[in-house]
Amino acid sequence: GKRISGVDYKILDELIKAGHVTYYEFISGKSKWDLLCETNIFVLPTYYPTEYLPLSIIDALVAGCIVVSCDTGEIAEYIYDDNGLLIEPRSSKALEGALAKLIEGDFLNYDKSLIGNNIILKLNQFKLMALDKLLCH
Repeated sequence: GKRISGVDYKILDELIKAGHVTYYEFISGKSKWDLLCETNIFVLPTYYPTEYLPLSIIDALVAGCIVVSCDTGEIAEYIYDDNGLLIEPRSSKALEGALAKLIEGDFLNYDKSLIGNNIILKLNQFKLMALDKLLCH
């Protein structure tokens, strides 16, 4: 995939070569949904201070993935103990610890449909509150 200049990809390349990680630069449509439905853990270690709630995180949650991301923007409003882990921005140690916790834990026995259903309910509540504000004020 496309590489960012000045970034060391050595560890990522080793994990890819060992078959532990699959890196996708960009996918969309049916291919994206097929992949998300086959995925257990979705990682987006964003650290942008203006990041609100990335659509990719919502998509991953709807598909039932456990999400690992940073506590920036409104991400913490949607990621909690039942559906993922929050890590500190720009910390490879925190990311490593979160992934180890998930891999060593009992997350493989979780019910993907519960994560998807819960995020859909939360998003619908948000839409209803926004609609109520719009119509009532």
